[in-house]
Amino acid sequence: MPTEQVEGMLTDAGGKPRDPIEQGTQSPRVSDTKRLATGLAFITPNILGFLAFTLLPLLFAMGLAFTNWDLRLHNDMRVEQFGEAPLKFVGLDNFRDLLFEPTLPGQPGMVFGLVDGWTWNNSFWKYLGNTLFFMMATPFAIGLSLLSAMLLSKDLSGGNARNKRRMLIGGAMVAGVLLMVGGTLTVMRLGSPMNGMILLFCAAAATIIVLGTTVGQTVYRTIFYLPHFVAGVATFLLWKKLFNPEYGPLTMALRPILDRMTAFINAAPWLPLTLMWVTLGLGAAISFFGFAKLRKDYVEGDLGWRSAIIPFGVMLLPALLIFSWYDPLAEGTAMAARVAVLLYMAAVFAALVHAIIYMAGGQEIACKSVEGGGSAFMFAAVMLVGQLVLIGLTATLLQLPSWAAEPAGLEPPKWLADVHWAKPSIMFMGMWAAIGGNTMLLYIAALTNVPQELYEASEIDGAGRFGKFWNVTWPQLAPTTFFIVVMAVIGGLQGGFEMARVMTGGGPAGQTTTVSYYIFQEGFETGKLAYSSAIAWFLFFLVFTVTVFNWRFGNRYVND
Repeated sequence: MPTEQVEGMLTDAGGKPRDPIEQGTQSPRVSDTKRLATGLAFITPNILGFLAFTLLPLLFAMGLAFTNWDLRLHNDMRVEQFGEAPLKFVGLDNFRDLLFEPTLPGQPGMVFGLVDGWTWNNSFWKYLGNTLFFMMATPFAIGLSLLSAMLLSKDLSGGNARNKRRMLIGGAMVAGVLLMVGGTLTVMRLGSPMNGMILLFCAAAATIIVLGTTVGQTVYRTIFYLPHFVAGVATFLLWKKLFNPEYGPLTMALRPILDRMTAFINAAPWLPLTLMWVTLGLGAAISFFGFAKLRKDYVEGDLGWRSAIIPFGVMLLPALLIFSWYDPLAEGTAMAARVAVLLYMAAVFAALVHAIIYMAGGQEIACKSVEGGGSAFMFAAVMLVGQLVLIGLTATLLQLPSWAAEPAGLEPPKWLADVHWAKPSIMFMGMWAAIGGNTMLLYIAALTNVPQELYEASEIDGAGRFGKFWNVTWPQLAPTTFFIVVMAVIGGLQGGFEMARVMTGGGPAGQTTTVSYYIFQEGFETGKLAYSSAIAWFLFFLVFTVTVFNWRFGNRYVND
């Protein structure tokens, strides 16, 4: 084609370049409209699904929370039984009833000393406390997931054929020993309901070891992740059988151990009290370490004085709780227990006073008063969980001599049927499920992305295994840990429904009822749909607030 003809097609009569869109056969408006219509046609099913199953139900639930809708009162089929009441707008009454409840005639009641005739809604605050109690297992679940991910990231072959041969021989020897032990115990315990379980367990463990040493770490990763593919209800039913207080495998395995412990404690009743001193000493050591860490962050300019208030309060909380849970001044309290509790409280307050006096000297590097609050709060929360675990262990050790002196001696716990053991049992099951779940996979993926050059540099500097983990691995995992913590907190506040529904029905005495299960009870068991909607929206705002707090402070820590 001649050059003049081409230039004529690309320019107009005045010699100006033509608009590329105008060179087509369609006008720009027609072309844009067609593309828009095509795009809308493709995404219309998704938009309709979002409107029908997400947005409209949310708006309906929000409006429902401000009414008195009750299936017992607004149901034509039950008018004769419960009567009929008009559907009306009640404002914030449902949210008020969620937090407070009116007192009975003659019953004193006061909210913050200001509102007479009202008291706290014990049911809701109890179930919210249950939810927060279950979340205490979150740090342990995250830590165990990280540990399993690090173990599953190791090269079992050792990098050469000689080490691989050693692994195969060692695995075969361990598998053989397990089979011999299982067979021996089965023969010795003929007629016992546990003999088949012992042989099955030993055979399964031997098979896993042989496959792992033969194929590699992929086998162990697959086995760890297998429970995640099993339906939640099936897993809960299995654990309910394991927690059977009469003939469950855990109960049957504990009975001979507890029988020997009973005889040992009766022969040495001083031992539990000695261990009680040890556990409280560890709790005091955690307090010293926690206050020292917060004090150091403040002096070095990583923590502002306003941001330090809440973490210091969280660190002080165990000392206040142990005094309310176990009064050392009550009559009948053992002298050793009194002294131990009082010394623990004195140690915690001494650590607090020492940190405050040291901080009064000022900061070496000045920082903003709100600096570092998120990381300090997360650190204090982890220290809080550790101290609460030790306090619970202390209370158990204190009661062991009296339990062992009873005619029946030490007996396995009733697990889900015991008000004291129901929550710990479910928490143990949750930690087991978290070890091989998505958290482990996220950590495995993050560990593979840690630059090997950093490990080589730390080895040159003389860092050991812990030094490489603390200075290289853990900082590199900060973004992944931040995401896991945020999602774990959201899941913890919203969780607990399936476990309570399948395993305990919310019992015993409401000890395993969480906020999510409380929503189900009020909405679908009692029929108070408006009230349950108010609970659901309160939970939404709680989750939203905690998530914004985590994102606001935790994200800054990760980026730093």
